[in-house]
Amino acid sequence: MEKNKSIAKNKFILIGLLIIILIFMYESTQINLPLSAPNLIVKVNGKKFEATKNEYNWSSFKNSNSNLGYRVVEVAKKIKPYKVPGEGHLKLMLSSNKNIKNFNVKQVLGTDKENYVLKDIDLTNDSIRVPKEAGEYTYFIYAGWDEDHFVEYIVKVVVEE
Repeated sequence: MEKNKSIAKNKFILIGLLIIILIFMYESTQINLPLSAPNLIVKVNGKKFEATKNEYNWSSFKNSNSNLGYRVVEVAKKIKPYKVPGEGHLKLMLSSNKNIKNFNVKQVLGTDKENYVLKDIDLTNDSIRVPKEAGEYTYFIYAGWDEDHFVEYIVKVVVEE
């Protein structure tokens, strides 16, 4: 008799755990955002490299992650530039863009943390065109889903003569 109660109790616990797991699985499919802050991969001439994350915030009731970034020019000084051809295209690919609301690119003009400008860059099919002229170019990319979910990326490239 005692053994039957123990078996019944174990079955009840197992069924309860299965229900909890199924509820969790169902709710995770209903989330309208990526589960974590996406990475940004840049593709140029068939080669890929990863953009540097600067500031980001990824908050939810289950998991929160944030980083207060630095001024883009300060971070850019520490990034090794990726060599690209003049007038080449940089394809910007997020690891997830599920329900993204804002995705834009700005070129960073200047290197002084107190005196720099962010210039809007045309984004066509998630690609930007690199200038023809030789030199280093830094780009600030903003991806935003809502006020609690955004990521800022920095990409630094060099066009060689």
